[in-house]
Amino acid sequence: MKKKICGISLVVLTLAVTACGGSTGESGESAQDRAVERYAELLEGVGAENVDDFSACVLPVLKDTSGLSWDDIATRLDNSSTFEDSEQQFDDVPEPDDKGQATLLACFAELSEDDVQKIILGETVAADAPEVSQSVADIAEGILENTREFGAWDDKSDNEIRTWAECTVVALLNAGFSEDDLYNHFVRGAWREDIDDARVDDPDSSQCLTELLFGPPLELPDGDLFELAVTAYASVFVDMTPTESETVARCILTRIRDAGFSDEDIWRYAVDDYSSGATGRVLDADVDTLDCWNE
Repeated sequence: MKKKICGISLVVLTLAVTACGGSTGESGESAQDRAVERYAELLEGVGAENVDDFSACVLPVLKDTSGLSWDDIATRLDNSSTFEDSEQQFDDVPEPDDKGQATLLACFAELSEDDVQKIILGETVAADAPEVSQSVADIAEGILENTREFGAWDDKSDNEIRTWAECTVVALLNAGFSEDDLYNHFVRGAWREDIDDARVDDPDSSQCLTELLFGPPLELPDGDLFELAVTAYASVFVDMTPTESETVARCILTRIRDAGFSDEDIWRYAVDDYSSGATGRVLDADVDTLDCWNE
């Protein structure tokens, strides 16, 4: 049943804002109440809390989708020794229709993020479950498989994706997340907002993506970096004579140098070495070079 009821990405679940209906108010001896109570017990078995209302919310969707009676549902749940077992008990139930999916989203929206993760992952995150740490390579391989499955980054090789994934995992480990946190987030679909935010906002993690898109920073050439930068930058101005383009390039780069940038940053800016960060730093400085065009 977890596959039918709980196999929904947390990214989508967090978007649900609709309220969810409760139980029918039948007597405590009814089959529906028995089913709701038993399902809540199974959910508590994986460490989820405050799940009585959630159980009363999702089971009517299961009933409508399956066509089973409340007694049949209660019996199957009674025959489930664990939450994982209940999934097998309802393998014959089809996926809910759009209305049912919308109701399920609303049910999940009432849960805490921690409880959602426990329900989606099942017993693997129960308090008494053994922790099995995943290596950086395991997580990166899982990211690669998911990337290929969803057809993302088709223009990148497996090695490029794997390198980016390993780089990102190491950066987030250094940011304080555990290997298990990252494996659950990236590979198993237990999405966490704080990890996703760090993936974008952490400078080292952001650099990993930059290098995937633009390649690693260029190696420095031999020679006078400033003069090499002038030559490279002058080639951009194709509508000028060689003398005019060199004059403008030298003026602009000299202004940037006077603003405190090193010759290395100036060269990387001139050759558009975006992955080095030099381009962004120079642009952010907003150096006044307008007069260079009048010389």
